[in-house]
Amino acid sequence: MGVTSAPEVAAALRQAFEERDLIALGALLTDDVRWGGDDHPMRCRGRADVVGMFEAGAALGATAEVVSCTGVQGPDGAAVVCRLRITWPDTAPGDGPAPGARVPRQRPSSLFHVYRLRHGSIAEILPSATMGDARRVAAELTGVRT
Repeated sequence: MGVTSAPEVAAALRQAFEERDLIALGALLTDDVRWGGDDHPMRCRGRADVVGMFEAGAALGATAEVVSCTGVQGPDGAAVVCRLRITWPDTAPGDGPAPGARVPRQRPSSLFHVYRLRHGSIAEILPSATMGDARRVAAELTGVRT
């Protein structure tokens, strides 16, 4: 892959999001990357699932702006903390109560993610409710004291 430290992964992740480069994003993921709990209806298991989720959002017209993306390196591991501002189109096909109906979406919205790293690649994507929560999760995963 070419990147190994949390700050390098953060920079590469930022670039992949900013350039909307799903191939580069996929290259940052482990083969067995996980996103979402086992009971979540939209959970992703594996690189193809995660990239497919981002492809589906892009196909609906969603865009992502990287607000912040920071690598955290600690004695217990490495992670990346990102805040993304997602902008959805005014309407999306097929989301309404009837087939093909178009319904308004809220926009923009912020996503806070912790990307847990294993050997320099993203092994797990952990959503958080706030940036503070994301930082706490990253600190716990990496052993960094806050």
